[in-house]
Amino acid sequence: MKTGRVAKLFARDPKTIIKWTDTFEDFFTEEAKGVGGNQRFYSMDDLITLNTIRTLTGNRETEAVIINKLQSGYRETSLPPEFTALEGDKAIAVYAEMSQMKAEITSLREQLTNTASIVDKKDSEISGLNREIAQLNREIGKWQAMYEMLKEQNDEDK
Repeated sequence: MKTGRVAKLFARDPKTIIKWTDTFEDFFTEEAKGVGGNQRFYSMDDLITLNTIRTLTGNRETEAVIINKLQSGYRETSLPPEFTALEGDKAIAVYAEMSQMKAEITSLREQLTNTASIVDKKDSEISGLNREIAQLNREIGKWQAMYEMLKEQNDEDK
């Protein structure tokens, strides 16, 4: 979303939006900062960050306090009502994207469950192999002791 539209939806002057973006630049995407003289374009994360700054500024918080809150991960996610009215094409695009994300989440959850099952099986195999190794080490000890006894016996017989 371009600066003018963002400013209109937040009921702020575009210069204010640009000032906030420049002042708190560490919390915005490269597109929002207009790097390289490009047109500024605000993503949903950028809009939430702007909303947080708008809310905190409205509460008369200082720049330092706002920076601390943003660094701590605090975000004011309740966007103004103007943002909830999506035009038809945008609503369809958002719905399609959400549906795709939902499918990806389901797929990732299945992969995670399968991976967890494989890890459990491998852990069980490792435990079994560790028990076998311990048993073999005991047998090696017995054989070494027997070898030493036979060696001593052989030395005595000479």
